[in-house]
Amino acid sequence: ALETATLPATLETIGTQAFYGCEKLLNVSIGDALTSIGSGAFEGTKLYQTEEDVVYLGNWLLIAKNKEIEVVTIKAGTVGIADSAFAKCTKLGDVTLSGVKYIGTSAFGGCTDLYGVYCDDALLSIGSGAFSGCTFLKNTTLVFGNSLKTIGDYAFYGCSQISETLDLPASLTSIGTYAFNETAAYKYAGDIVYVDNWAVAIKAPPMGFFTDIVIKSGTVGIANHAFYSSVVMFSIVIPDSVEYIGRSAFYNCQIVQMISLEPIAKRADIYDLLDGIFGDATSVPMEIVRTMITSTVNGVTKTNPRYTVRVSSKDDFGFDITCALNVSRGNTDKFNNLLARFKAKGIIS
Repeated sequence: ALETATLPATLETIGTQAFYGCEKLLNVSIGDALTSIGSGAFEGTKLYQTEEDVVYLGNWLLIAKNKEIEVVTIKAGTVGIADSAFAKCTKLGDVTLSGVKYIGTSAFGGCTDLYGVYCDDALLSIGSGAFSGCTFLKNTTLVFGNSLKTIGDYAFYGCSQISETLDLPASLTSIGTYAFNETAAYKYAGDIVYVDNWAVAIKAPPMGFFTDIVIKSGTVGIANHAFYSSVVMFSIVIPDSVEYIGRSAFYNCQIVQMISLEPIAKRADIYDLLDGIFGDATSVPMEIVRTMITSTVNGVTKTNPRYTVRVSSKDDFGFDITCALNVSRGNTDKFNNLLARFKAKGIIS
């Protein structure tokens, strides 16, 4: 029977119920590369045979065995909270997560009395459904720190007191699907649901379609699936301030005649952008037109190339979906390299 496990120092993930039922397992060595531990990964091992309310494995918190727990002090040096660690601890009041980098999937899901979560600059990611159904959480008692990169799918779904004025850190690069649905931000929004300077969802229009959608100036990100399969849109304008467009953000919208993104200087490249819009850029027919644009600034005349990228597809109803992106590129070599990538993938001939 397994009593000791030495896991590779490079291991990043331990899956759900990975060592479930290994009754004699007590000594487990983990490395610093670990970013997630699945639900019940060590359930039924000797690690659980403790009188403490909370079970740890090295610098990871695995589980709160006592689901009636009201107060918890996280052990110093803890870097991760495993999936479902405090799920449905309905009497837990607040938690300070100093030094914690990773909050796992459903880690605090269903903690209906949880009114405060206080993180510091160590926090990097919040997993899917991590705080879903935490109806007492408020903007003023939810502190992320200044290093958070990702918020997972459904992370704050059903947190009914979280509004659009929640302060999101400037470090954020991704918000998952429906992360803020069924919140106050969603309930009281207009057509587009915003949380701070992110567009996170669109609400179904009364007549089933929008004529024009304009994302407000200052928006820096669009969440995954924010406009997915939701509406008929005749045009949508995305401001220059947008830096991040989530996975399949506009995928399967019934009609998109025009999407204006000019410029998109902070995007990695056009391929990533198209992948975000259509969900699978490798299946989208594409045409790229190069024109030279002359401009005069302070008496100096310059000529730079501009590339109009036109892509088209058809949705499930047979409607044409087209997208025109006007992108200024001063570096011709970089763009030619991009064209070579497209050709290699068979997107263009």
